[in-house]
Amino acid sequence: EDMLMRLLTEARVEAKRNILAVQAAMDADRALLTAEDDKNINDAIAKLEAAMGGDDRDVINDAAEALENASRPFAESRMDSRIRQALTGQNVDAVN
Repeated sequence: EDMLMRLLTEARVEAKRNILAVQAAMDADRALLTAEDDKNINDAIAKLEAAMGGDDRDVINDAAEALENASRPFAESRMDSRIRQALTGQNVDAVN
């Protein structure tokens, strides 16, 4: 039972860390968020927070995975933006 409680606690801590990371990214790059991504991410955060209030780590882990999936398009937009910024003004020889 102690092991199950430990696993539940770890799932909650990891879920909270994921929520904070996604929220920080949203705050930092709000201009890259589409309205649809914003809604999907916030819905997934709400579901994960609700799951964290329960005692089923599988539900928490599933909700955390749903948040990851919901935030993937935004994460890809952030990565594309960073790559564009890094390559701006570079010629092809400098990149190679």
